[in-house]
Amino acid sequence: MHETAEEIKEFKKMVGISARTASPQLKQELGLPDKKLNGEQILRHLQGLHTFTLAVATSSGSPQITLAKAIVYRGKFYVPSTTNALRTRYLMHESRVSMAKHKDDDITLIINGRATILKPGSDDAAELEEFRIVEEIHRMYSNEVPSETKNGCYIRVTPFTLCGAAQDPKSYPNFADRRKTSAATT
Repeated sequence: MHETAEEIKEFKKMVGISARTASPQLKQELGLPDKKLNGEQILRHLQGLHTFTLAVATSSGSPQITLAKAIVYRGKFYVPSTTNALRTRYLMHESRVSMAKHKDDDITLIINGRATILKPGSDDAAELEEFRIVEEIHRMYSNEVPSETKNGCYIRVTPFTLCGAAQDPKSYPNFADRRKTSAATT
C-alpha cells in the first residue's frame, strides 16, 4: 500500500459520494448499493499493474478508447505512455479522462478524472520525485518503464468520481479485515 491514512480516508469519501450521486441507470447497472465496493476494497484490489479501458476526447471532440496499463499510487492512477502518443497529445489539450476496468462479470470500476502529464525531465522537483517513485513501483511489475523509452511519460489521472461494484463484494476484503486475518494467524 502506498497511500497514507489521510489519502485512504479521502479516497473512501470520494468513492462513497460517487456511489450516492451516480445516475439511477449506473446504480442499476452496477447493482448499487448492494454490490458496492468501498474505497479500501478498491485500493486493495488495485495493487499491481492492471489493464483499463482509457477514454479521451480527440481534438475534434470525438471519443477515442484504448487499452492501457495503470498502477495506483497515493490514490491516483498512472498510465505509462509517451509524449508523442495520440492519447497523450489529446490529453494535453483536454485533460478530462475516463477509465474503466471490467473483469468477466466479477468486478467493475468506472473512473472519471483529470489527467496531468508527468515527464522525467520536469523542472518541478515534486513532479520529478513523484515520477521517480511511480517508476520504481512500475518497475516491480514491468521491465518497460517510461524513462527508458524515447519521449516516455506517465499520464497521472486524479479521479473525481469512482464507482466500483462486484458480484460478491465480501470477497474483496477491507484493510481492517486483512489485519484481523493476519492477527488471527499469528
